[in-house]
Amino acid sequence: MVQENLLHSFRDFILSHKLFEKGDKILLGISGGKDSVVLAHLLKCIGQRLRGEESERDEAFVRSLAKDWNLPLHIRNKDTKVFASENRLSIQVAARRLRYEFFEEVRKQLCVSGKPVWIATAHHANDSVETLLMNLFRGTGIDGLRGIPVRNGHIVRPLLFAFRNEIDAYAEQNNLQWVDDSSNEKEDYTRNFIRRSIIPAIETQVPSVTQNIFHSARVLNDVASLYHKQVDAMLGKIVKLENGVGKIAVMQIQQLPEAETILYEWIRPAGFTAAQVGEVMKLLHANNGSFVASDTHRIIRNRAWLLLAPLSPENVQLQIADKLPFEMKLPGGKILSVSAVKNFEAAGGIPILPPNEALLDASGIQLPLIIRRRKERDYFYPLGMPKKKKVARFLIDRKASAIDKENVWIVESNKRILWIAGYRIDDRFKVTPQTRSVVRMIIKDS
Repeated sequence: MVQENLLHSFRDFILSHKLFEKGDKILLGISGGKDSVVLAHLLKCIGQRLRGEESERDEAFVRSLAKDWNLPLHIRNKDTKVFASENRLSIQVAARRLRYEFFEEVRKQLCVSGKPVWIATAHHANDSVETLLMNLFRGTGIDGLRGIPVRNGHIVRPLLFAFRNEIDAYAEQNNLQWVDDSSNEKEDYTRNFIRRSIIPAIETQVPSVTQNIFHSARVLNDVASLYHKQVDAMLGKIVKLENGVGKIAVMQIQQLPEAETILYEWIRPAGFTAAQVGEVMKLLHANNGSFVASDTHRIIRNRAWLLLAPLSPENVQLQIADKLPFEMKLPGGKILSVSAVKNFEAAGGIPILPPNEALLDASGIQLPLIIRRRKERDYFYPLGMPKKKKVARFLIDRKASAIDKENVWIVESNKRILWIAGYRIDDRFKVTPQTRSVVRMIIKDS
């Protein structure tokens, strides 16, 4: 009876969630454990086309299983400990990343006939409950309370409806063979501690706790969808985007009763954690230039604004243009292009250009050109001014933000600044009616 009920529910679950169609290829991640063996058996029972992927563990068993069931098998062995050490990851996170990178690589290889290829994993209802509790303890916000999603891109989880006891019963009734994972017995992993200690302790008082949490996760999934629609609509009204930098007015966010939640959803995609939201809230009352950083971004208090910007790569400091034309990639996906124009005539007057473009009289320019980050003691003669001025003071007068200042590039020739890229040329190199050749510079999208 368990066998028929689970198989029937399996078919219904696939159909109701439209996970895949008959004839689609399924790339199954199979470790030889009970869950993945049951999933393989169920897929085989409904006539689904399968290809298997195997982890390092229990290779002989999986090879034997693939042979018995006439399944093609893809194998890759990786040193998870080395990968974890090199990337500063836990063993569990490293193993997961390696698995899914391999899954995607094989999936792309199989996408040759135009038919979809899906990656199926054997996550079930208990796994989803454990994930929800882990996220709850870590403070990952409402999205973490959804548990494991049924679909994530090309990854599908057709066993997510079933609980562990149902899978156990199905495996025994069908006399399936599997191998046990010894790591499941260790309580030094957070998930195992939740599985083997926390949930059983709660079950002594609330026997149906696993089922209750699982069904709550389904409700929270709908709640999260509604929540994100509202948050996205609000962020769309208050967030401005300028040159790849997001900005929110401090006064505007201070007036929102949901300020902490709105800020969290704004900064979360940039790698900030829930634990950092309190520090970001302090920026609303902080001094100009104060900031909070993630691994990839910073939030800076800049006058009346909070700015969210990617960290500038430190490895790009200087480049040399010894011939023209010349192009250089800038952080943020922009390109600085420099070219020479001969036989120039300003018959219609000196052209007025946008800040991202510059024309300079070539007669006073010597190669090579140096394109570099600005220095504290830099000075130039701003166009239209007879006296020199420090670049730092010029940027202050222009009300450039701290992020803008960090992203300033200087173009110089023979130790003289030609252009503060995107701002102003040096008056000594301006185009005049007598100019016959020019150097054209432009910052453009890549």
